[in-house]
This record gives sequence, C-alpha cells and structure tokens, in this order.
Amino acid sequence: MLTVNVSDGRSSRTLTGGDFQLVGGFQYHGPTIETSNQGTLKIDYVLVPVGSTVPVSSGSVELPLRPDWSYGVTIRPDSADPRRFCFGCQGAKAFPLAPAFRISQTDSIYVVWGGNSIRHPVIY
Repeated sequence: MLTVNVSDGRSSRTLTGGDFQLVGGFQYHGPTIETSNQGTLKIDYVLVPVGSTVPVSSGSVELPLRPDWSYGVTIRPDSADPRRFCFGCQGAKAFPLAPAFRISQTDSIYVVWGGNSIRHPVIY
C-alpha cells in the first residue's frame, strides 16, 4: 500500500489507496490538492506490501511554493531516472527499494515533479 502525506506548512493531507484512480489501465492519478502560494510543499511517501507492516521504500521531497504555479508529482518504480522520457519534468529524486523487490540492482522508487504557471502556462 502506498501512503503519501502532502503538507504545505498550514495544512496536511494523507492519501492512501482509495484516493488514487486508475487511468488508462496502467497509471493511477491522485486528487488535486490546493496549497498555499508561498513556503514549502513537502511530500512524504511510504510503500508497504499488502499484509506487511515493513516498508520496502520511503522518501521525502520538498518543493518551493510560488504564486500562480501548479505542480504535478509522480511516484514510480524505475531502474533509471524517468525524466529521460518526460517532457516538462523539472526534477527527480531516487529512493532505495528493498532488495527483495528489485528486478535489477538499479531499481529504485522515484519521486518526479514538474510545474507550470497557471495564468501563463508553457505549452508542450
């Protein structure tokens, strides 16, 4: 089970399995969350196999909040930085994945983010 905590310094929200919707048969999307326009957006995740209490991966990233800005954040497994296939991604951070859950030695969980102006978006 994936648990994601999103905090902007004034409020916090925890997302779990039921908060994510399967889209296109292969990718889950979470809800849109309103945040402050200043400060820091902190995203923490914990991945625990069903039937266990021991995490196989966990991590945290902090992103600067800005007025008139929207972020998209993806949490995904990969064996290399997923930005290699991502147009518009601005950053990524890799976190260790327990050895028993890796197919290759380089498998990790990546938190990937991108953002764009709301009023004057860059069109990709």
